[in-house]
Amino acid sequence: MKEDLRTTSRAFTLIELLIVIAIVLIMLAGEAAVLRHAVRSTSVARDLEVASSILASDLAELKARGIRLDEQPKTEDFTPLPEGNVLPEAERSLTVLPKGVHGLLEVQATLTWKSVTGKRSLSLCTLLRVVEAGP
Repeated sequence: MKEDLRTTSRAFTLIELLIVIAIVLIMLAGEAAVLRHAVRSTSVARDLEVASSILASDLAELKARGIRLDEQPKTEDFTPLPEGNVLPEAERSLTVLPKGVHGLLEVQATLTWKSVTGKRSLSLCTLLRVVEAGP
């Protein structure tokens, strides 16, 4: 007697293959979302590291040069941002405020740039001792 092919066949049916393909696609879509988030987070962290380095350099430069009460430092006085800067549309600003303690000024350096997540900014603040005005 001939055996019925439908009962002895070990092949997958079309519906089983479609279900497996759908499950695999759903898993891949989830992995892609996680990967996109990881790439974005890495980019933001790199931008913050570069911005922090630039601002720390600006404040160190200002501290080395000294700050006097009779002249306010300007952002143009700092070393220019390098060509091909990794922070697009980067702009610096500098705010100097007298502090309640005699002989100290509060200096806040801010860097603003365009990031993959939108407009971002980072500020670093420090206290600097006032240099006596020269002759």
